[in-house]
Amino acid sequence: MAGVYVASIWLCNGLMHRGWAFLTCILALVLLLSIDESFWVILIFLGWVLVVSVIILICYLRTKPKEDK
Repeated sequence: MAGVYVASIWLCNGLMHRGWAFLTCILALVLLLSIDESFWVILIFLGWVLVVSVIILICYLRTKPKEDK
């Protein structure tokens, strides 16, 4: 359910592209419905957190203002 919360924040504030937010909602739904099937499904969530974290880090580094020397 945290994925849906994060996706709604992304959509309301425009922090990420709309496609990433919808993909997060779909992934959250898949995890919610299939968590009893296999323990390895939890790794999908951990992988998704890693992907989103890297995307946010790259976006931050691209927009970071350069220091004047």
